[in-house]
Amino acid sequence: MAFEIHELFLVLSTLFFSAAVFNLALYFGYHKKPDYLFFSFFCAFHIFKVWLKTFPQDQVLIPSFDLQAIDLIYFSVSLGLLSLNIFLLHHFDLKKKKLLILVFAVFSLISPFLIPEDVFIFIYVLAAIVQSILGLKKQPYNWMILMGLVFLFISTILGTTGAVPFGYFIGVIVMIILMTISSGIQLSQHTNMLNRAKLQSAKLENQLLKKSIQPHFILNSLTSLQELIEQDPKKASHFVQNLSRVFTVFSKVNERKLIPINDELELAGSFLDIMAVRMNKKFELKVDTIDGSEEIPPGVLLTLIENGVTHGFSHQDTGQFQISKSTTDEAVTFTIKNNGDAPSSISEGVGIQYIRSRLNEAFGEKYSLQFQALEQGFQSQIILSR
Repeated sequence: MAFEIHELFLVLSTLFFSAAVFNLALYFGYHKKPDYLFFSFFCAFHIFKVWLKTFPQDQVLIPSFDLQAIDLIYFSVSLGLLSLNIFLLHHFDLKKKKLLILVFAVFSLISPFLIPEDVFIFIYVLAAIVQSILGLKKQPYNWMILMGLVFLFISTILGTTGAVPFGYFIGVIVMIILMTISSGIQLSQHTNMLNRAKLQSAKLENQLLKKSIQPHFILNSLTSLQELIEQDPKKASHFVQNLSRVFTVFSKVNERKLIPINDELELAGSFLDIMAVRMNKKFELKVDTIDGSEEIPPGVLLTLIENGVTHGFSHQDTGQFQISKSTTDEAVTFTIKNNGDAPSSISEGVGIQYIRSRLNEAFGEKYSLQFQALEQGFQSQIILSR
């Protein structure tokens, strides 16, 4: 039954257009999966059918081919249901996909010469239902797609018999809604799986860095201890006491995301005592504007100081480190300065990777790590956004 251009035409066109745009957005924003593209085609061809329904069925719209509105309606339905079945083949990733697409395409081309439009619709909707039943074995959560297709089949029968006006369109709208919900569930599940995988990867990376930085420090310390035992037993005894204190504190806090900054400062002080013995130098640690209530990931300040000692004091007999805090409405900044030689470049070695991993574990993306060469020395800053 033909109808005039009025509210029903606008409503149907808007619904189909919105669904087409939504699936195009999914296509371009979700790795260009072809199933979303073909479902947008399905919606687009039904916009064309709605528009054709505004003309009398016997009106010739393409005189050169003597094609009437009813012929073009069949054409739009044929391409629309072809797109629907191709969508399902890709969505469920069924076997012999290319062969089935070819069969569907050929049948769509010859069907206007063989069978009425209603029969064509029944055949293609039944084919879609069969695909959905097969696809449920792979993707059980897509049961809503099957429900939508069954509803389309029933409403099409009711529309054909005259029991429900515009039965086919009602069935298509319900099917589109259910398919959209199903796609949303699938995207949500995929996103959750991806986030869990990223989180697990970050945890594994963090554990790896935790396990690699400690042997690095221990090995260097034990090498120095062996030399001290032979050369200066008194210094070796003092060295062992500081080393024991570092291991005690670090083993207590290592598995925690955040620790009181006083624990970290104790680690840093003991470490500098150890390095002073190892390198036969004198190091001093100054702390400014820190009240002790702050929390920071374990080993972060320690690692920055270790990098400073390793790279900045090969030509100096004394060294000074200063740790301070500044606060604004936007961020809290921890600054670690030393008066050693500034490195020519900052490499992302195990130490810096460990710091980034620890900060990311504790603060997510709400941090930045900055390095700067000073006129006399070097500065590292940890900036935590509020």
